[in-house]
Parts: sequence; structure tokens; C-alpha cells
Amino acid sequence: MTKEKGPDALELASPYINLGICYKRMQKLEDTERCYREAMRLHKLNDADKSEQFSTVLLNMGVLCAEQGRNEEAEKYYLETLELRVQMLGRNHWRVGNTYNNLAGCRRRLRDFAGAENTFSRQLRFWMRIPNSCATLSTRCPGCARMRAKPKKRRRRPRARGNAGRGPAECGWCCRLRLRPIAI
Repeated sequence: MTKEKGPDALELASPYINLGICYKRMQKLEDTERCYREAMRLHKLNDADKSEQFSTVLLNMGVLCAEQGRNEEAEKYYLETLELRVQMLGRNHWRVGNTYNNLAGCRRRLRDFAGAENTFSRQLRFWMRIPNSCATLSTRCPGCARMRAKPKKRRRRPRARGNAGRGPAECGWCCRLRLRPIAI
């Protein structure tokens, strides 16, 4: 592809993103960062830095930085992703909600609890507008109910074997939102 289209073709960004994802799964973080940076360079060079694919590269770069403990840098990528996605997709898109989740977790790790709470409340307002989200199902979801309930003394009960004794399934959205980075 490089021989056919040249080393600076925008079409090379997708293979670099995919290669970066593969390197990340193999825990080759330096190679992952190199691939993501090359994809960002190609987008900027070709004036395509206002695209959804570019926002995905920024988000994945933020996740990579967050996982390495480089939270200040991750916050910068998350803020840039959030701004770009709100412009392109609007405030009610699910990708914007995921970006709020990542930003809130990053601010929490930076010990900016007020900023994390503010970002998390924005994310919660976002999810409340979506039917069947955690905010509307929280009364039925055991995971949400446990989070909202006052702490009680817990008694140890013997575990049941198999599926017997397990409660209803958790709603999914809220039970996955534990302020950890979400890559897309």
C-alpha cells in the first residue's frame, strides 16, 4: 500500500490503527504508541483531523497513556477526543458518553475529585437520556442497587453450585461503568 499510494497516504491510517491494537493486545506498548502516533500524523498531514477515525485514534492513545500511568497526557487526549466528538456527533451520541467515562476515570486517578465528579455527573445525565440505560434501570439492577444502598454488615453465605442462587442479571451499562478506560 505504501508503494502504491505513497508513505503519507491517509489510507495507511487504518492499518496503523489495527496494527496498534494488535500490538497492545500483545503488550508491546512502545510499538502500539508508534503506530497510533503514525496514524495521527497521517490524519494531520492530510487535513483529516476532524474525522471520527481520528477521534478513535486520540481515544486509544489516551487509553494507552492512562494504562501506563501518564494521566496528564491521557487527559489531554480525552479532552481533545471529547471536543471533536461533540462537534461531529453531538452531545447525545454513545461515543461521547464513553469519552466522558474515560475522562472521569483519568481525573479520578489525577486526584482531581471535583473534576471527576463533574465529568461523571455529565456522563450520568447523558445516560439518563437513553432508554434502557443504567439511570432508568437502576431500581431493577442489583449492581446499581448495591452501589446506591447504604453499606450493611455482610453475612457470609455458602455459595450455591452452578447457576442456582444467583440473582437477576445486571443491566449491563452501569455495571460495566467502573471509571476505567474504554477503547473503541
